[in-house]
Amino acid sequence: MTTYINLNAPRGSNAAEWQRGPAGRCARGNLYCESYNYGYNTARFSVRSSQARGATSKTWWLDVETGPNWLASQRDNARLIAGAIAALHSMHLWVAVYSTTYMWDIITGGYVPGTSAWYPTGMATPHPNRWCSARSFAGGPVSLVQLAAGQYDGDYSC
Repeated sequence: MTTYINLNAPRGSNAAEWQRGPAGRCARGNLYCESYNYGYNTARFSVRSSQARGATSKTWWLDVETGPNWLASQRDNARLIAGAIAALHSMHLWVAVYSTTYMWDIITGGYVPGTSAWYPTGMATPHPNRWCSARSFAGGPVSLVQLAAGQYDGDYSC
């Protein structure tokens, strides 16, 4: 079984989600620090919540898609993702990302964490293997290719 986490920027009223963590105690408004702590704390919370409900997974996909829930700073967004990756690695879990090169670059500015990728093509294709490659936008190989397959999306394992 694999699990994924929808990531976004640190927002909301619960400052405990980002003020303290492995990056230290962040000064208010230090988004570089807050982003790392938020990514780290969010990933740990997601794993613990899943485990408390009986779900166990060694593979965790970080869902990184464009939308209104990211910071204006690509550097801070990349730092948030780095925090989530660090948390999952600290729990001895395998980490990969779900995104496209286009969305990834808009959000992170081309950050390369060295993880595998699950690439959504957004279209039906008779040759999904053509989307597979040894190096993805995230630095590691493309592991899965998602493609439109009728009413539901299908996935192709590379």
